[in-house]
Amino acid sequence: MAGLRNIFKAVLLLVLILPCPAYSQPAGKIDILPDFQNNILHIKIKHLTSNPFRYYIRMVDIIIDDLPMIRKFYLSQPITRGGYVYIDIPVDKLSRHKTVIIKAYPKQGVMKEKTFNLDDFKKSGQKPEEAK
Repeated sequence: MAGLRNIFKAVLLLVLILPCPAYSQPAGKIDILPDFQNNILHIKIKHLTSNPFRYYIRMVDIIIDDLPMIRKFYLSQPITRGGYVYIDIPVDKLSRHKTVIIKAYPKQGVMKEKTFNLDDFKKSGQKPEEAK
């Protein structure tokens, strides 16, 4: 009988613990649009949430080639249309860089990372106003 109780307790514990990650609010789509003329990197991170003061992107790391990492902290999520977090980063001689890595860390949930090759944007000829 004691063995059955232990099995029941273990199953109950798993049922209570496993669903917890389902309530986390991970970052959605991460996009960038480099403005090579003005040397500004526009970053757009989608993060849908019903409560931007409780569930938000708490930190964003921006890594551009061998430049020092840029880290942005947030205490809530700005209320924007579509649930986006926008970041504009000035980068000296942006057109000379090759790779951008964006890491978005939600307050609850799993970090999302995306790597971009800036050469793809140089070839496409996108304009900065298309970022937002």
